[in-house]
Amino acid sequence: ADPSRLITFLDNHDLPRFASRCDEAQAESALRLLMGLRGQPSLTWGSEVLQDGAEEPENRHRFSGSTDHPANEWIGTLLQLRTQSPALQYGLTRILHLDAQSMVFLRIHGEHAALVGLSTQEELHYELPDWLHDERIASIAGTPKTQEQVLVFPVGTSMVLFEPSAAIGVRANDLRQEAQQAPTREVVVRSP
Repeated sequence: ADPSRLITFLDNHDLPRFASRCDEAQAESALRLLMGLRGQPSLTWGSEVLQDGAEEPENRHRFSGSTDHPANEWIGTLLQLRTQSPALQYGLTRILHLDAQSMVFLRIHGEHAALVGLSTQEELHYELPDWLHDERIASIAGTPKTQEQVLVFPVGTSMVLFEPSAAIGVRANDLRQEAQQAPTREVVVRSP
């Protein structure tokens, strides 16, 4: 199965609305993370205006049809970034940094690359891999800052998309070959 075709979501009509469990800044961070993950992001009607509803039947409220909400604009921008980025649409995923409070992962496809950073408690200072030192940033979602070869991710989720380049293409090819040669592990789970 192609993991880039799996449906990913924060909520659906059978679950509490994600906007009922967080504030607007957390909702924006969660949606940036969703757009950066592999798979096909799915938004439930009303998510574009952060419609809430923690329990049945509130989580299934009719959508008023009004998109007059500030979230509608930044969600549209995130969707447009994803649509324009082959790396975000169907790129390989590699976790580059992971600890209890933060994570950075790479999405890479052909000559396209994106870094997604998530920090839950404080700024994350992430040193770029050597092969990204000379690459130019094409667009940003969130508010990361650059300090020489370091990306500073604020609390929340940010995405950094790089301009396509041959060097990124070489790295993508290397990662694809590594993935094909990686041993398959079988995990067996038994009930007690």
